[in-house]
Amino acid sequence: MRIQLIVVVSIATLAVSACSTLPSGLIEPPGPSPKEPATAATSASLPIAWSKILTQTATRPVVIGDLAITTHGSNIDAVMVATGASVWSRNLSDPAVGSVYLGPPTLSQGRILTAASTAGLGGLYSFATDGSNTGSLAFHHFVGNLAADGSLTARVGGSYGSGTPALATLQFGRTWFVSFGGGPTTGPISITGGRAFMVAGGRVLGFDPTTPCTPVPPPFPFGYCTATWSTSIPGAQAAASAGGGRVAIGSTNGTLSVLNGATGAVEFTTANASTPLSPSSHGYQGRLFTTGGDGVLRVYNASGCGGTACAPLWTGAVGSASTVAPTVSNGKVYVATTDGRLVVFPAAGCSTPPCEPIAIGDSATGSAAGGRPLVTRTRILVPLGDQLVAFANL
Repeated sequence: MRIQLIVVVSIATLAVSACSTLPSGLIEPPGPSPKEPATAATSASLPIAWSKILTQTATRPVVIGDLAITTHGSNIDAVMVATGASVWSRNLSDPAVGSVYLGPPTLSQGRILTAASTAGLGGLYSFATDGSNTGSLAFHHFVGNLAADGSLTARVGGSYGSGTPALATLQFGRTWFVSFGGGPTTGPISITGGRAFMVAGGRVLGFDPTTPCTPVPPPFPFGYCTATWSTSIPGAQAAASAGGGRVAIGSTNGTLSVLNGATGAVEFTTANASTPLSPSSHGYQGRLFTTGGDGVLRVYNASGCGGTACAPLWTGAVGSASTVAPTVSNGKVYVATTDGRLVVFPAAGCSTPPCEPIAIGDSATGSAAGGRPLVTRTRILVPLGDQLVAFANL
């Protein structure tokens, strides 16, 4: 397969660099070192602090100070984390093109970025934290996801129609356009170890921002580049950081593959997993947390087990399917399910498998989670259908 990148300057994205610190209200970095596994106990009940009904399907929010910002359809809203009270709201519908669909928000240097799409037009919006719109739709036939980590901001797009090449931009002080020629992208981009990773057409692609590109003679302001490596993973659907420069790949067949981020070599695969599989978006104390359609949380050693096929270190009884990655924060694992529940486990596991939840919250919406839980100091925010639901934190 011929994989080719074209470098172009993007006015909307060049002015934004990624934020290296978390907002004050967020506590999602790995917590303290795991203690001895806990014994199973009766699950506590997580009360609902508030819920907010939105106009369309809610996305996973970002938190800036006391505010949670989420998108839904053409709207972007800011609410108080503690109470859910509205602070500001904007509708981005354009009279010239109609409704604009906004993707999940991403934080970068105090700005809120969100991918946007309309009928035949896609691009990027940038917002100040007070809600003022500072960006504009900049790309034709382009829509996708965003990621920010350290000095890198990355963006990946899907394609319109069967057989149309997928497009992506990766910003490393410039914007790259990449044509895959084959299938469209199937999962969000991941950034780890100073590299970006994405999935397209059953292949995992790794990009290194230091790789030189071949310039095009003037007056064209772009160049041709190639992915650092490309690895075929059957059914690959999502890439996530595994720590230590590794990247974890969840597949539709239930396989978890862990790749070397520098070379793309497969270090190990799981011996058993649920299907479809969603790996955690970052490793915790050298562990990977996965969920899937069979209602089981599985935890693996991110550095492998000395062989090419690894069994889980421990499992947890979620009780319902989960199609979004779990969140690991403050020594706990938070799993949002397809039937509107939030299930919490100790990150260290339990002495008697399968591990039982230490807390369960039921939103009573019956809606599937639209993004992994976001944990703040006082609330656990989960997008469930057309609602953003806040559970009281443990």
